Amino acid sequence: MFPTRIATRRLGIIFCVLVLVALVQGREATGGTVLKLAHPHPPTEDIIGPSATLFCDLVQKYTNGNVEVQHFHSGQLGSDERELAESVRVGTLDMSIVATAPMTGFLPRLTLIDLPFLFKDHAHAIRVLEGPIGDTLKQELEARGIVLLEFWSAGIRSVLNNIKPVRTPDDLKGLKLRVIQSPVYLDTFKALGALPVAMSPSEVYSALQMGVVNGAENDPASLMSWKWAEVIKYYSLTQHAFVSTALIINPKVYRSLPADIQQAIQKAGREASAYQRTYVEGLWDRAMKRIEEKGVRINKVDDINAFRERVKPVYEKYDKELGGNLIKQALDAGALSK
Repeated sequence: MFPTRIATRRLGIIFCVLVLVALVQGREATGGTVLKLAHPHPPTEDIIGPSATLFCDLVQKYTNGNVEVQHFHSGQLGSDERELAESVRVGTLDMSIVATAPMTGFLPRLTLIDLPFLFKDHAHAIRVLEGPIGDTLKQELEARGIVLLEFWSAGIRSVLNNIKPVRTPDDLKGLKLRVIQSPVYLDTFKALGALPVAMSPSEVYSALQMGVVNGAENDPASLMSWKWAEVIKYYSLTQHAFVSTALIINPKVYRSLPADIQQAIQKAGREASAYQRTYVEGLWDRAMKRIEEKGVRINKVDDINAFRERVKPVYEKYDKELGGNLIKQALDAGALSK
């Protein structure tokens, strides 16, 4: 009886191998391609999640089912955006949607987007990112190993904390605040007198809850999707920064695809981007109401120019580093905003 068990086990292994080979051959025969897309955001009621789902669906539609983009949300493949971007760059991950701030290590000129009080409004930011400046940044990033398909919006960020309302720059003095993992964010909040701490967004809820940090800064929708509104008392509308995210893909993976597939992915990216920008604006409005319902006290700042004055050293530093009159070009684009 013992030899019979061995024979049965061998037959089972052979059968599994044959099935696996058949599946692989079937995929190759139909020209099917599977791409993995990962990001740290939740799948619903979020600035990224629903639009990422739409992008995956559109790719499958426009490639007639020949390309499947598997959607790994909520940090399933990692929540550190710098590490996700690096994974795309080295090719261990096909695609991601990450904030541009953590990618300044690859391309320092992306720092432009994070400068405090640079953009007058959402339209101004989109105009810059879809214009010559955005095209230049895409080209420079590709030369460093990442193809940026589309800039997405991540919101206008303001300060939240558990100590007091922030009305003047002096109110920030000594507050320990979580910020995006970006040198310009660290420089900005140091200039404003705070004690900035770079931290992954997935760690912030517990850090606020346990008092590891006094507060953070983010857009209204993210306060809700990350549930930070449950553990803070004050939300002060400093509106100090616009944050962009980027839909990125590994260059080798992208170039290995036929031209028609590349065009289909580009089309899906453009449509998902347009949807995301409209969706996120409505989400901000809904989120502000829900933040109030959570009992968070919302306040405007007394004089935004006082904040701008404090961050002048940041502009002076990065104007030299960015070069090419880049800051002036971005500021001039705001003249078209109403």
